[in-house]
Amino acid sequence: MPTSPPRTTPCPTEQDKQALQGTWEQIALEDSGIANPPDEHSAPGALTTIEGDRFQVMTLDGKVLLEGCFTLDARTTPKSITW
Repeated sequence: MPTSPPRTTPCPTEQDKQALQGTWEQIALEDSGIANPPDEHSAPGALTTIEGDRFQVMTLDGKVLLEGCFTLDARTTPKSITW
């Protein structure tokens, strides 16, 4: 009788990556412990799209502010992301 392969549960880092997929509206940000620092990569209402391990931040009028790749690590406390 054939058996089905065992189900595997994604590791915590992969689960977190799957949960981030999609488009998110920027309502606040923190960089190195500073809340909402003014910089050229943020704008009120900016949209961040995450697809796989890539991200893109765009203004509401379609201007790309920032894009690239990221890695997650669920083993750290707190969990970490490297852009």
